[in-house]
Amino acid sequence: MAAYFEYKDGEYKSFINERLLAVCNYELDICKLETDKDFKAVFKGLFRRADDYQDERGPRKLKGSA
Repeated sequence: MAAYFEYKDGEYKSFINERLLAVCNYELDICKLETDKDFKAVFKGLFRRADDYQDERGPRKLKGSA
């Protein structure tokens, strides 16, 4: 199985090697899950922003963030 994020951001575009996809039994574009109505709720549960996680001390911060 190949799981990947396909996106375009300005001049940058992600890609996955076509030869790799050809030998995989399954492929999963994780970005498409976000817009698929059947998977939208599951997707939101899997991927959260770091500041969405809180404990009794407040929001957690990523390493290197102020």
